[in-house]
Amino acid sequence: MTFTTVVCVILALIDVSFAQDITPYKVALNYPSSTSPSDQSTISIQVPYSLGTHEGHIGSVEGLVLIENSGTVIKGFSLEVPLKAIDMGKSKMNCHTREALGLNYQTSSFPKSHVCNSKDELPDTGSDAIAYPTVTFKSKGQSILALDKPIALPGTLSIHGQSKEVVLTLKLSKQNDQWRVTGEHTVNLSDFGVEVKPFLLIKVKGIVKLKFDLLLQQAT
Repeated sequence: MTFTTVVCVILALIDVSFAQDITPYKVALNYPSSTSPSDQSTISIQVPYSLGTHEGHIGSVEGLVLIENSGTVIKGFSLEVPLKAIDMGKSKMNCHTREALGLNYQTSSFPKSHVCNSKDELPDTGSDAIAYPTVTFKSKGQSILALDKPIALPGTLSIHGQSKEVVLTLKLSKQNDQWRVTGEHTVNLSDFGVEVKPFLLIKVKGIVKLKFDLLLQQAT
């Protein structure tokens, strides 16, 4: 299903009398291809561990935000991050991330032992193949009290096949016919049943801090 098709389906589910007053925007994540700050979208990751903090970024994301033309209400907000888009800077660390977030512990040899091969890859099939390929956030929306001021956006965060109700604190600003969304959120992976296996003597604390700065462009 194409992005345009998704937009049409969502709008079709909205009362016709309101749909014409809503504009869909897609997340334009272009890290790190653009060098102009005004054109950039980024999602950075910080993961504390026993010797410091790992830093990484998310290279691609599918996102849709529905905003009333009055600019006062978010009618819908969704993000989908493929696990393969999470880049922690080293191939082994990337594979260990996919192990922890993507494998079904009931059938996989992980977390009893690491299952990444010598090329830092997971098998495409079998009990050690990815069972949960994405991380998603979905919200029905919230009123915008004021631009450039924090708003609390309730929604459902799904990681490792488990979903939890969370609240994202974010800010929206208008840039001509585009919007920008910024904010931070901290995730405790144990809340989603995720086990982070130590590598050698290095232990990861299981806390992930996300910082996002997203450019929203009108969907066509």
